[in-house]
Amino acid sequence: MVVRDLLIHISQSKGEICNKLSLISDTKYYRVYSDKQNILKIPTEYYWISGYPNYIDQVPNGHYIRIKFDIEKILIDLDALGLRDAFLYRNKNQIIISTRLDWLKYFISLEIDFFNFGSKWLFTHQFNRKSIFKNVERLISSKYEIDLKSLEVKKNSKSVDFSKKKFSKDEFYFTMIQNLSSIENKIALSLSGGLDSRVMLSALLKNNFTFETHTFGVSDSTDVEIAEQIAKDFKLEHYYFNDNYWKDTLLNNLQNFVITDQITNPVSTAIHLNNYKDLIEKNITIVDGGFGEIWRAEYFKKLKFLPRNILLDFHPNKMINEFRFKRADIFNHEVNNLMMEGCFNDLVEIKNEMPSIKDIELQNWLDLLAIKTRLPNFFGYEQKRLDQFLSAFMPFIQTSLLEYLFSMPLDLKINGKFFREIISQVEKLKLYKLARKDYKIPFSLSSYQTAVLLKILGKFKKSKRKDISTALFEDKELILDLLEYGKLTNVAFYDKNKINSLIRRFKENDISSYSEIDWFLSFEIFRKEMNL
Repeated sequence: MVVRDLLIHISQSKGEICNKLSLISDTKYYRVYSDKQNILKIPTEYYWISGYPNYIDQVPNGHYIRIKFDIEKILIDLDALGLRDAFLYRNKNQIIISTRLDWLKYFISLEIDFFNFGSKWLFTHQFNRKSIFKNVERLISSKYEIDLKSLEVKKNSKSVDFSKKKFSKDEFYFTMIQNLSSIENKIALSLSGGLDSRVMLSALLKNNFTFETHTFGVSDSTDVEIAEQIAKDFKLEHYYFNDNYWKDTLLNNLQNFVITDQITNPVSTAIHLNNYKDLIEKNITIVDGGFGEIWRAEYFKKLKFLPRNILLDFHPNKMINEFRFKRADIFNHEVNNLMMEGCFNDLVEIKNEMPSIKDIELQNWLDLLAIKTRLPNFFGYEQKRLDQFLSAFMPFIQTSLLEYLFSMPLDLKINGKFFREIISQVEKLKLYKLARKDYKIPFSLSSYQTAVLLKILGKFKKSKRKDISTALFEDKELILDLLEYGKLTNVAFYDKNKINSLIRRFKENDISSYSEIDWFLSFEIFRKEMNL
């Protein structure tokens, strides 16, 4: 039986055994817990690994957390890009390391740190890589050594060297194929109507890989329609999973999602991503085009249109509105002020951590900002969630590729020029339109032309469908039951009047409230699951 998550309790006086988790090792200095029942006791000296580590020419790729136990110390190694993390709590008497954040609640009382939570809630992206709980450290992109006798913790940070030069188109393509070839199981490609998954598809077809495809979503979505047409025309082994939810299992699915997602997405996203469960029994490795946008110069691109002096200064007062994002206005005045202070602090810290724009050029600076923030704080959470039950791999964000990111000529990245060249190696793939915001866009259009067309379509052609979140939030009785609305007034950091106003709008069929309710429900389920 595979153990995908662990909690390690290190103490010279270990106290009572936690009866909420399964004890799988009990030594002189530490205990190891899992949620798996009836497994063999692990020996004193062994390796434990979770995620998907692989090696290309001795370069560590993939996403992983690796722990080595021996008699005197515990060694913890996490991938350099921050796609996998863990959490550490320590005082003078004990150390707790857990790959599951929610398991900490069985040992300590958790209190949310709204200062570090600020950019996660108020910004489009979380800018820091810290834990959102007080006295809990997020282990990420580092190696840690823990002495079992002294309880001393040593940390060595890991990073990717982006200084490599002379990376040609052929080298990119060859390395991408190497990454795909390293997969031992049958490949299951997550196929959408987008550009990045089509790049993967072209590479798999061109190089005669054995693979299948799958698509999630409501049946009349543009992504589903395009993907199914491609699969049919190329006679691919294709599986379609319709977004749906069942009331008797909904709460459990939402709870499992928010624990690992940590309020990175609105809770309705769980319904879409829950479709992965239908692939669990198959001996496959999920492959998708996640973070392919980094090779198309897409992240933070709106910042390129700001005056250069504002970007160079990067002062919080001038930048803060560029990152603001409305989730749900539910917190009281004191908490909102604390979160805003945290946002200011995050902007100051990320500026100090980044090199000068003058030294590495604006586009490289924006790409590096995405790698430091978007990659671990969005893709990392989803990767960790998948690792609980599937083998999953994202070829575009492996160290063997990203270390050459800044040597890729910019003219190949803008408008996805290079990606379009790869797709065009299978000539027929150019005939299919691309899905953007549920519209079908001609493959030949540039990014600028696409943006103009989307604006026109947005004015004159309304989206033809309701997505799963709309259907979910039309069931008001179900949502109010999930929120347990009557109990919310006892939560100290909520603003009672704001929440009452939001619920009133929701009950009155104000569709504009659905998005806020979606985020509010995500936070509320997380709060209850973490015993906050």
